[in-house]
Amino acid sequence: MLKRRFRQRRSYLRIACFGVGLFLLGLYLYKPHIRISIYHEEPPAENLTGCFGRVSRLYNVSQRIYGPKRTQIQSGMSLRRGHDCYAFAGTIQSHAVPEPTFYHTYSKAVPLLLINSFLATQNLTNAILVLWSDQDSHYDDQTVLRYLSHLPDALSLRTLDIQELREEAPQHSLNHPDLLRLLVLWNFGGVWLENDTILTRDLAPLLHHEFVTQPDCTTKQDPGMMAHFHLQSPYVCEALSIPTLDWPKNLFQRLAKASIPPFATIPSCFVDGRACAPRLPEFSKQLGKQDEWVRDALAKIFAFRLGGDKAVPPKGWVKTLVLEKHERFLSRWNMGVGL
Repeated sequence: MLKRRFRQRRSYLRIACFGVGLFLLGLYLYKPHIRISIYHEEPPAENLTGCFGRVSRLYNVSQRIYGPKRTQIQSGMSLRRGHDCYAFAGTIQSHAVPEPTFYHTYSKAVPLLLINSFLATQNLTNAILVLWSDQDSHYDDQTVLRYLSHLPDALSLRTLDIQELREEAPQHSLNHPDLLRLLVLWNFGGVWLENDTILTRDLAPLLHHEFVTQPDCTTKQDPGMMAHFHLQSPYVCEALSIPTLDWPKNLFQRLAKASIPPFATIPSCFVDGRACAPRLPEFSKQLGKQDEWVRDALAKIFAFRLGGDKAVPPKGWVKTLVLEKHERFLSRWNMGVGL
């Protein structure tokens, strides 16, 4: 009797060991992602407010919305496996955009790393970086003044006046959480960049589309997107009437209801490799052999964001692979500054 029980326990132990071994082998071979989501039924989409029925003469609907596009920036697959997102970014080939484009950012302090990356990666014959601030400190910064003396057509300094921007804008709510970005894009058109953005490629191939970027995969919230819209775009007109931070999702549903082609939503890894997995490594990390994919990804993506790590570590891949490269490029104009 005791022997039988001992054999049974030993059999159970073997089965348990086999199960644990099989589980560990599975973890080695696969990367499991377990997500539990609870969805609630959303109310039907509201109607558009009429912006597409009274489009500005400055906006060419047949070209901007229905015209041919040279690039495809939205994938037909989920891009959740491995490095698919970074690989897809590499399929978008560089080519020039014929019309000048404004690149806007707002910052109280001079966003030096953004300025350096802009000058080092964009085509300065038709790209202008507009630095918005609610004070005149940018005009006294010696580095900015030196840049302006060398490349006066590539940089522009503007003092922010919300009231002035509101005067020419469609009806909107003062409580809109995205008011500044939308007002600037309505009045001037172009690309909005957060001030902690580091550009790694020319954005020109993306600019055949009006777009926003995919929100953070974890929080599902907009962490400060890059966005591109043309001057007085009806998309921005409609967005101003939706005073919530998730206005892209809300507007997308309204456009679909009205059978109007929506703006594009580009994958997050194109411009913020920290928003969704597989994420770019910590900025202080020095890359090893197992991180060669990061070097490959940096050659394909268009930008990444520093987030809360605006003070770049003196050692790490951001410094050695990106910032020093920008510094070397700028040194040919004798404009390089210590990063």
